[in-house]
Amino acid sequence: MSRILVVDDDDTLLNTYIKVLEQTMGSKQHKFDAVTSVSDAKERISLSEYDLVLTDIDFTFTNEGEYAGLELLDHIKSKKNTPVILMTQHNRIKYAFDGAKRGAEGIFSKEASVREKLIPLINSLLKQDEKIQKSNLLLPTISLSISLILALLSGYFLKKFQIITETKYLAIIIIGVAIVGFFFYYIRISKVKLTNTKGIEVR
Repeated sequence: MSRILVVDDDDTLLNTYIKVLEQTMGSKQHKFDAVTSVSDAKERISLSEYDLVLTDIDFTFTNEGEYAGLELLDHIKSKKNTPVILMTQHNRIKYAFDGAKRGAEGIFSKEASVREKLIPLINSLLKQDEKIQKSNLLLPTISLSISLILALLSGYFLKKFQIITETKYLAIIIIGVAIVGFFFYYIRISKVKLTNTKGIEVR
């Protein structure tokens, strides 16, 4: 089950979002949490792991500022790699593009249809995040297996031709596993960073 946090200072609009999202996406497959302020959102994020955050940009109703949503975006990206969709009025869309430069993965215009535009965007980002998580789990296992095989083979041939002793053989295995493991870890980190620099989706 994926967890999604929706943040908007307009209670009526927020309740509408949650109702449509639950009806369309299913409350059994997705859990939706709703808060009306950036401060509450920060607290929720510090206590729970979310797969996606949808946030408005303008929080003048809660006296947190016109661009408090961008502040929330910066806060999230400084601590986690959670995908963020910025929601805003069409006449303020330029501020959302500023958010894209700061790491937001999606932009949703509030005048657009939630069912036709927002939900496909949410599903797209959730699928991308799921692929990254699977990749992060698979690569360490592969890297460890390859590291062990290469270290054993190199140590075996060096020992066979009496180039090394038993103690050095063990040391080579340990060093080999560490070096190759680090190499594949570096590849994994680079792959995640590359994935996170993909083009932003606008709906």
